[in-house]
Amino acid sequence: MKVLLVSPKPPWPPVDGGTFSIARMAVGLARAGHRVHVLSAATPKHPGDGSVPAGLSAERVAVDTSIRPLRLLSSLAARAPYATARFASGAFSSRLEALLGEEAWDVVQLEGLGTYPSAGLIRRASRGRLVVRAHNVEHALFRERARGAGNPAEAAFLHLEARRVERLERATWRLADGIAAIGPEVAAACAAAAPVPVATLPVGVEVPSRPPPIGDPTVLLHLSAMDWWPNREGLSWFLSEVWPHVRRVRAAATLRLAGRGMDQFARSLPPDGLSVEGEVPDAAEFLRSGAILVVPLLSGSGVRVKIVEAMAEGRAVVATSRAVEGLGGAVHGEHLLVGDGAEGLAASILLALGDAALVARLGKAAWRFASERFSAPAVARAVTSFYHSLAPAAE
Repeated sequence: MKVLLVSPKPPWPPVDGGTFSIARMAVGLARAGHRVHVLSAATPKHPGDGSVPAGLSAERVAVDTSIRPLRLLSSLAARAPYATARFASGAFSSRLEALLGEEAWDVVQLEGLGTYPSAGLIRRASRGRLVVRAHNVEHALFRERARGAGNPAEAAFLHLEARRVERLERATWRLADGIAAIGPEVAAACAAAAPVPVATLPVGVEVPSRPPPIGDPTVLLHLSAMDWWPNREGLSWFLSEVWPHVRRVRAAATLRLAGRGMDQFARSLPPDGLSVEGEVPDAAEFLRSGAILVVPLLSGSGVRVKIVEAMAEGRAVVATSRAVEGLGGAVHGEHLLVGDGAEGLAASILLALGDAALVARLGKAAWRFASERFSAPAVARAVTSFYHSLAPAAE
């Protein structure tokens, strides 16, 4: 099949969960024998570096998504959400239209909210199946963010964005031939809003043929991109409310912090058992350096790519229930540990820190879980099957 992926940011290099997810989709499809081309918007935040893995092709179109006060102010009276209006680009639309005319694509897939406004153009210019890949229920994220807004003006704007994003999501989902949801909760929301086929198709990762050696069971790891607000919110809460509980019981406990933007985020943090490592060149290598990954998310939807990566590497995961929502089938005490509230999460962390045998057992179970549900070849086969199940576009 010929597959065109339309992305709001270049997948290479993969610098966060979103880019990793898109990159894995493209590579997985190419390895499954499909011809894959990726068209992405190269933005100031995500410029990409032009690298493309063997077996597929990709191109970038420069799109200026910089926040401008006048554009933001004028957007208040618009019907379109500001979150997608920032991606509006004549050059990007022209290149997409040209690609749709040059090739008879079997599938054209939209990767995320920033590409949703392109659905109408794709419908007009292509007979290929239109698939929307839903990474999150985006309007729900805006509502959560509005509830925690620091002032009434910000809350009002975020509530407005939530309404506009929900309207766009529903319209785009209904226009699609099928929806590839990244997790079961996202799939349920899509199915309730649009009468089109919906499949849960998670991120496919490289799973080693056997569990890697266990890392240091006394060191905690945290890996996240700090330019996504749920990551900032969760880690801020963890460091102020949970970490002190842990340190009171285990004064020697160490937490290594890594991820894009972590240096700036942690600049003013006290060195209370913290080791700030910033953006690391190889996430898998970082995960292998310890045995326990902490994921203290309070908001968001979809699958946490870092959890899937950690499980594939045989690491024990300790997380909030919100963080593990998208995993579907992961059991507390069997595949990972879950804790909610400051005391609950601290208790799960302390349980792991005090029982090296438990950590080793969780790591092996996590590796098996990832092998069965998230291995790249299995996910690619599921995606291919979903594509074939969709009715061709009407002549």
